[in-house]
Amino acid sequence: MPVPSSIPRKLYIDHSVVSNPDWWPYVHQALSSGTVRVALSVWNLFEIGAASDRAQKEERLRFIESLDPLWMVERRGVQMQEVRRFLWKYYFDHPADEIVVSSPHLSVVDFFLSKRTTRIGLTARQFIGELDYDLLNPLKDFSPQAQTALQRVEAAEHKAKDQEIFLAWLTNSIPLEGPHGRVMSVSRRIELAQFCYERRKAFFVACPAMAVEVSLTTDRARDRSRNPTRSDGPDASHTVMALSYCDIFFTRDRHQGNSAGAVRRMLKGLSLAYVCVEPKQLSKLLQTGVSTIT
Repeated sequence: MPVPSSIPRKLYIDHSVVSNPDWWPYVHQALSSGTVRVALSVWNLFEIGAASDRAQKEERLRFIESLDPLWMVERRGVQMQEVRRFLWKYYFDHPADEIVVSSPHLSVVDFFLSKRTTRIGLTARQFIGELDYDLLNPLKDFSPQAQTALQRVEAAEHKAKDQEIFLAWLTNSIPLEGPHGRVMSVSRRIELAQFCYERRKAFFVACPAMAVEVSLTTDRARDRSRNPTRSDGPDASHTVMALSYCDIFFTRDRHQGNSAGAVRRMLKGLSLAYVCVEPKQLSKLLQTGVSTIT
């Protein structure tokens, strides 16, 4: 995703990098170039907080704090903003707010997650300390269960049910209220989802996080030999936000990198982040500005 040279590129680092101290110098080296700003997801904080080793947890927290990162709004929060903006423009012909994708303030991301009173000055340590792991841990089972189900569906059957699947998936992202603050009926929201389906090409161009998720799901479903794991949900969130709204995606996870590369090939018309799975690729990209992975 090319950006003007005067604007730092967003370097999204996956938790596979955060969890390996041997790769931290490469991140600091990238930052020292003055051309990038590290972007992180709160999933990084979830994984750090879930670790039982206190010394390890502290070490990783200090690393994150040293980066002064941008915090990415979580996938669902961004996707719902994308859908709202698309409908406001193409259906209602009404001005829409700019999408909030990232912020140097963790409190902004926290607001999109909780929709409660903003916790001004929220730190990574405070965020981790208040996470409810008994509530969140079971959520990691949903993604592998869904992927397993999709792997069992034949391609012809999936194609035949494309509209049904799309509408079921999208309806949850349709705003509950219209542009004038009036609550919309269930039938109206279904009508809006149908509107998006009938304009899929324009919809996916306007909603890159939605487009990336669909392509990523398609790519994963093709690999019937792989057993989905509980880390697939967080990995998907990392991949969706990194590709859609960052410039470089840095990960040690080869499977994740391969999937991200496949999504880039499927969505050639979109400007998606370059993918680096080795430090030398990141170094070359920062020096030349040319992607080392097609």
